[in-house]
Amino acid sequence: MAELWRMTPGLYLANGTAIYGPHSICERNTTYEVEEYSPGWVLIGDDGGGAGYLMRRQGTVGGRDGEVYRLDLGALSDDVKADGEYVTDDLCRWLAASGSDVECG
Repeated sequence: MAELWRMTPGLYLANGTAIYGPHSICERNTTYEVEEYSPGWVLIGDDGGGAGYLMRRQGTVGGRDGEVYRLDLGALSDDVKADGEYVTDDLCRWLAASGSDVECG
């Protein structure tokens, strides 16, 4: 996320996907009570249709840093990896392939 935020303060794709900037990520995580329902994960964006993109908090045991999963925001769980849909382990490249102007280093 830090690499992405150095390039852009958040972004929206034509398909409705939003990746939150540093100015809104805390509010979104509080609103959806991510720490309560999905401890160890951070909500980094949404698909514009009711599902969120979650990434492990840095240093969380049990997975690789950088993995992103998609999960219904009304069904957050403590096992995002099992209940969610795997999206990518390279957010920057995934966004670039999805049509954003993000240029990966």
